[in-house]
Amino acid sequence: MQEQHSREALEKVLSSLHGYLPPEDAEDRTSSFCWFADEKVRALLDSGAPLVLVYTGSNGHSNFGDILQNKNILDYWNRREGRTPLLLLPSFAASPPGRSEELKRWFRAEHIVFFAP
Repeated sequence: MQEQHSREALEKVLSSLHGYLPPEDAEDRTSSFCWFADEKVRALLDSGAPLVLVYTGSNGHSNFGDILQNKNILDYWNRREGRTPLLLLPSFAASPPGRSEELKRWFRAEHIVFFAP
């Protein structure tokens, strides 16, 4: 079962898709990112509780359809037991100061991680 969901298995499937760009130097590109989270998110990550990572098409922009998609997906997972949704957004979405709290209220997302390459 674990082999089915390995990085190698994913790479094999992705490489069969038209237009797929393989990872550069086969390195984990996320290690070069900076991740920003508040204490509540850090405690959740340290707990080992099951998570659902939510990263959708808005990429932090205020595109109406993409925002509705984010809200709908977060609502879907908030209504299910056993998983906690964790919204991933680019760091520019958290600007100006105080914006991250506004985003939590707007998306009804208690847990947001911001990232920057």
